[in-house]
Amino acid sequence: MGTYFLFKIRSEFSSAHLSNLISSACEILHEADATFSLYKSESELSKIARGEMPVQNASSQVRDIFNDCLDWKTRTSGWFDAINQDGIFDPSGIVKTWAATRCALFLEANGVKNFTLNAGGDIYLSSELRVTNLWRVGLANLNKREDKNAGSSMSVNLYGTNFRAVATSGSVERGQHIWANGKLPTEHEVVQVTVVAEALIIADVWATAIYAGGQKALNAMVATENSAGLTAAAIVTFADGSIVATKGFANLLDSK
Repeated sequence: MGTYFLFKIRSEFSSAHLSNLISSACEILHEADATFSLYKSESELSKIARGEMPVQNASSQVRDIFNDCLDWKTRTSGWFDAINQDGIFDPSGIVKTWAATRCALFLEANGVKNFTLNAGGDIYLSSELRVTNLWRVGLANLNKREDKNAGSSMSVNLYGTNFRAVATSGSVERGQHIWANGKLPTEHEVVQVTVVAEALIIADVWATAIYAGGQKALNAMVATENSAGLTAAAIVTFADGSIVATKGFANLLDSK
């Protein structure tokens, strides 16, 4: 997937046992990469892109992701779209956090429940996280990673909330890489967006959608995720320099 996955774990298991569990969990990530990478010529996604395999003949995982993407396209009013500007099925906006979630759930099912997972900058907090400072998540500023001024401009503290995930999308690190309405724009209305949510996939998809669709997509998130309780909140930096936060986000800002 061309990114990093960083675990911070507190466990009573032996180092050897924990290492074996992490290795098994990482196999889930490698399997997802082998299946979904458009940079690997023999992956199912590459075969679909070349017209050698219809989606309906792909593995159940690929079919499930395809259907999930259709559901999310509807849920985000069309702003999350897994068909890219070249007409190719590219679910990269969901696969990383889908795989990361499966990896994390594997660890939890095997007794490792006190950890965080950083999936290329998107954060998963485990079901029984007890390390208080790990509930605090820094939000990247608008400087590239190699810039001397890069770092966190603010942080959120999710302790005591139902939020277990943080995801960010924008142009700072990767430029204009997210398509909208079937086209790859040279400019976006949004520079950067961070979403906190109850699940990592929810945060990731909405971050992608809001970066693609700007204010209209942000309105869609508020209408969808805030209709029956607060399941997601976002802070958005727009290209004109304005910053907008949705209901509940300000309450998450870390005062320390």
